[in-house]
Amino acid sequence: METQLPPRNLATHLAVIGAAAFGGACLGTLLNTIDMTICRAFYGGDDLGAGLSAILIGTMAGGIAGTIGGAALAVCLAASTRLRTTQEFALIALVTAGVVALACWFAGGILGAGLRLYAPSLSDSIFGLTYRPISDLRLGWVEGSSAGGLAGVLIGVSAAAIKAHFRWRRLHGVVVPGFAVQMVTPVDSSVRK
Repeated sequence: METQLPPRNLATHLAVIGAAAFGGACLGTLLNTIDMTICRAFYGGDDLGAGLSAILIGTMAGGIAGTIGGAALAVCLAASTRLRTTQEFALIALVTAGVVALACWFAGGILGAGLRLYAPSLSDSIFGLTYRPISDLRLGWVEGSSAGGLAGVLIGVSAAAIKAHFRWRRLHGVVVPGFAVQMVTPVDSSVRK
């Protein structure tokens, strides 16, 4: 069931990068603000400078991760659709990547808190911190959620790219065999002389 293909459109793929950078910066700001609320001591204490610094770090890290992840997603979408990605299609891929990254941030926080609670020496060796006089669960949450959020970008982009590829194939038939790789038919050696 092959349908009419949308026209080629480079602007949508460039918009994916910009939207991912902006979304990553916003998400990084929000999540670092939550982490700072959970464990202020991790970010340097209760003073205003430490709080603003934590928010700025979240904005920058989220923006950089969003830009890199958005560029990777844009390339994957362009390859899967042969530059025919529609805005709706790109938005679904971006939301998928963001939701997966958010879920990984949350799961990382839970795993980090559990690891800090049940195996603090292992947690120190994984996150490279020596024991600090900070509440174990709070410190573990921040360590784990930070690592989970960054890993979530990779996992989210991968999940969004795979989902988009198979969704494109389902919507438009097998237009692009494989993952944007043209299949070559092997030549029968008996034909050659």
